[in-house]
Amino acid sequence: MPELDPNKCRYLKDDGQQCQNSPRKERYLCDEHLDPSEMDATVFRAVTDHFNQDIREFFKRSNFYLVAEAALLSAFFTRKQPNTNFDFLIMTAIALAGLSIVVYWWGVAKGSVFWIQKWREEVQRISEKLSRLRSFKDMEEIAKENPKMSPENITKSLPILFGVIWIVILVVVIFSWLK
Repeated sequence: MPELDPNKCRYLKDDGQQCQNSPRKERYLCDEHLDPSEMDATVFRAVTDHFNQDIREFFKRSNFYLVAEAALLSAFFTRKQPNTNFDFLIMTAIALAGLSIVVYWWGVAKGSVFWIQKWREEVQRISEKLSRLRSFKDMEEIAKENPKMSPENITKSLPILFGVIWIVILVVVIFSWLK
């Protein structure tokens, strides 16, 4: 990309060339490209698209981990009571695998919710500058009043639930083997 001339408008045309008009005083753009509606709307769309993509990815990942946990629970409960050392080892291995996946799932979910929140704040910041309707801000205020009802927070707590289940299962398996 060629270096931009600071004495010309900073707008790049579709062909990648810099607009040759003089920028407005104390601005980087000329009068033709200073209209914020088109450019800001493009940036707003890109930011909201990223925000929405992060939300979609969060739920896709959560569904993946949920299916993996359900498969491990099914594998565990379809096994007979541990009568031999081998049965005990298999059941313990399944429970430890489930617990390991839960720990990783929780870390991924926590990180995802962190980034979703950052992108949400950015969408809100841009929305406040662009929209006189303030609908995004109004909805976010409702969400802040009821954080426990947030789908992200509910889904983020699923690994904790599964972690408790796997710990109980491990304790039961160990005590049944010790008898």
